[in-house]
Amino acid sequence: MYTVDEIKNNYKKMSDSQIEKIALFESKGLRKDVINILRSEIKNRKLNSDLLNWVNAETKAFKEQEIIELKNKISNLTCPNCLNNTTKLSGFEINKIISFLVYSKETNQKKVLCKNCGNKEKTTSILQNLFFGWWSRNGILATPYLIIKDLINLFYSEKISDRILVKMIEGNTGYFRMNGTEKEILSDFINKFNEI
Repeated sequence: MYTVDEIKNNYKKMSDSQIEKIALFESKGLRKDVINILRSEIKNRKLNSDLLNWVNAETKAFKEQEIIELKNKISNLTCPNCLNNTTKLSGFEINKIISFLVYSKETNQKKVLCKNCGNKEKTTSILQNLFFGWWSRNGILATPYLIIKDLINLFYSEKISDRILVKMIEGNTGYFRMNGTEKEILSDFINKFNEI
């Protein structure tokens, strides 16, 4: 592990674009003493003040009560898929595998949808896996595992939903701190999250 002085010297040697990249994409995972070095470097170089605001927002973790309140706000949004607002939104894990001959592609996507849309997407992915997952060496091994995993996960859907929502909130602290948590902003964020 590097000492504070070594990190300070390394940051001084970095270009402005490297400092910006660290601030934008890595600040959340830095130790507090390293964050202070990063802040100093941004100030000393007179980089865009929005960068400093971003670092401050990204590194100010949500407290447990804030996460609960934000999860409730997200759960009460209109479903981005069917535009229904009568059922609460949940987090879903959609696993897909497609393979043929020597090629096999496995994807794992997290989505926030109402129960009906989420269950439809899960059912569709399981059926696609049943029909299109077997047709390669990797597919023969991976397909049964994915199907069994998805079927078992049906019994833990609330736990999985909670994990997905909490991870999504914690992973986007800076976004929520900078943009707020109003209904329109959250809806826009969920739409983008589902497209990734």
